[in-house]
Amino acid sequence: MTALLKLRKGADGARGDDANALKTAVVNWLNEASSHPEPLLSPTDKSKQGFYNDVTGRLLCPVDYDWCDASIRSAIREYHPKYPVTAHTYPAFVYLKGQHDPINPSKGIFKGELLVRAFCSIFTSPSSAQAELDNEDVVGSSRKAQKVARGARTHCDVAGLLKMRSVDPRAIAYTTCQVRACILVSHLLIGLQ
Repeated sequence: MTALLKLRKGADGARGDDANALKTAVVNWLNEASSHPEPLLSPTDKSKQGFYNDVTGRLLCPVDYDWCDASIRSAIREYHPKYPVTAHTYPAFVYLKGQHDPINPSKGIFKGELLVRAFCSIFTSPSSAQAELDNEDVVGSSRKAQKVARGARTHCDVAGLLKMRSVDPRAIAYTTCQVRACILVSHLLIGLQ
């Protein structure tokens, strides 16, 4: 087996590990939230997720649309051409508190709580994602958690292995894709690639 094939196999395995870990974690985070979904989400049955569920639908809804408007929500669910949902639209979960500022679209982008928690889970540790996140950057929060542990760590986290000193745009894109896949209904993943 060539080195390239071994690298690809390792990368595929890591993506699969991340997807499996996040699938359960994201569902648990959403189920534990104050506005938890009814019925509760299941990590093994995605048929009631995506736009079919009000909580996951709100997170996936493109920021250009108002998910609170019942007619828009219905149009999105019915694939109305006036309300397309494509890979070229930003879902609400990437924005801080799901709020998009049309005048300053970069304000709050990639700071959504779910996205930050998923990033922490992948690149630092699942336990760091459980911690209450404040407005510090992800690396700063991770360092604070490490100081509290006072050397209790037995191995290096993924960010340490990758020598990440700051949040890399590719890591944000990777995490965004992983989260989107976690809350989207399986049969819709094919159409959004």
